[in-house]
Amino acid sequence: MADPLEKLTVVREKNFVKQNILCVKRSYPAEPKRRFVDTRYGDMHDLKSSGLYPVYIHKKNYGRVPRFIAINAKRRMETEMIVQRDVLKGDEISKLSACRYIDKKERKMLLDVGYEAKMGGSNETIPRIAIPYGYTTESTEENGDGARIATT
Repeated sequence: MADPLEKLTVVREKNFVKQNILCVKRSYPAEPKRRFVDTRYGDMHDLKSSGLYPVYIHKKNYGRVPRFIAINAKRRMETEMIVQRDVLKGDEISKLSACRYIDKKERKMLLDVGYEAKMGGSNETIPRIAIPYGYTTESTEENGDGARIATT
């Protein structure tokens, strides 16, 4: 009968008890949860969820502009540049002088457009365009109605 008992016992090379003791000796104790006590009876509350602990300034992305805002701002600037380039046609920007005199016709046209817009004229009389700086009305053409249209 001794022979079957010897077969049932398994001899292991690992000593789990000794290994667990060594693991516990090498490990660090668990850090206690950060809490505060607000009454004399010992009512404890979590410090992070209370708002008293500065959580957000310790984040990696604190103080940085979010990506979606940066992308939207970049797209907006690109579209403004394209619109500005289309209005002034790129090369004309450098050709225009910083300060220039306008002739009487151009002055009257600018004043009339501004006055009509201020007085609330109808949509047919007020052209709804932005007049860029340096826009000239020296050359004009006639359309089919007999009205004169300013061209650049």
